[in-house]
Amino acid sequence: MMSGISRISINGQTKGAGSWRFGVAERYNDYVNRLYKYLFDIDDGEDIVNCDIDDKLGRYDRDFGVDVILKLKNGQTITVQEKILTTKYDTVTVEYYQNPAKKEEGDWFKLKCDLYFVGYGSGKTDSAGNYVLDRFILLDWLLVRLSSKYIGWKYQINKRDGARASFMYAMFNEFPPHCVIAKLDDGKFTVNPIIKLYKTDKVNYEY
Repeated sequence: MMSGISRISINGQTKGAGSWRFGVAERYNDYVNRLYKYLFDIDDGEDIVNCDIDDKLGRYDRDFGVDVILKLKNGQTITVQEKILTTKYDTVTVEYYQNPAKKEEGDWFKLKCDLYFVGYGSGKTDSAGNYVLDRFILLDWLLVRLSSKYIGWKYQINKRDGARASFMYAMFNEFPPHCVIAKLDDGKFTVNPIIKLYKTDKVNYEY
């Protein structure tokens, strides 16, 4: 039985160059989980699912870029790519080529998630000692793809940790409002009005 929030953890993924990022990201799991529960009618339970890359859930990660699966109380699921970073930027980055020299396609071409989450944390904690993010953005990935020509995407080569991949990036404020589910930026938390509408008891379905 799948939990309300299931994070996919690939066996062996936390080793090698750049693996430190996974440990950092885990610090913020509780914070991000609270956000998901606030926004969506999610089923009970939280779980980290350890699996091999060729397992069913492992292929979700490998082939479609899905890190997290949210199970709604009505039984449906929402897939998420989740990225937690420690830099001072406020950008959304998406891998373009895994290997630019060979033009091996990255997530830009194969990503099949419903939502894309990017958060930035500097190690701050709240009064209870829980890690909190400085800023984040949660995007409707279908609407981002449909609106891509209106977003100021830029191309760059990744030079950290000996990485060879290239990526596309855009600033938080370059995403049209209809693409943004929720955002925390410059200390201001905003939620898409559609999400607010569906969180109410009475919804007006007039078109």
